[in-house]
Amino acid sequence: MSHDLSPELTELYKTHVPDYMANIEKSFADGDIGNMKDVAHNLASAMGLIGDTISSELSRKLEKEEMTTEEMSSIIEELSRSVSETLATL
Repeated sequence: MSHDLSPELTELYKTHVPDYMANIEKSFADGDIGNMKDVAHNLASAMGLIGDTISSELSRKLEKEEMTTEEMSSIIEELSRSVSETLATL
């Protein structure tokens, strides 16, 4: 995965992507699945732009698929790990 981002863009990712994850986690905890899916859509696009296909695919799965609460929770945990790993490499 290549991260040839400008310093400004890198800083934007490091600032906004954790906010996306926090919003996904809060929306899920609050039962606001519609908002969770909206934020997952935005995160999928953002992560895809920097070549993080794992986080992008997990976000898309969260956004588009019907699943149980347990499945959503598992995807969110996996997504959080993947996003954290990517942010650490920026």
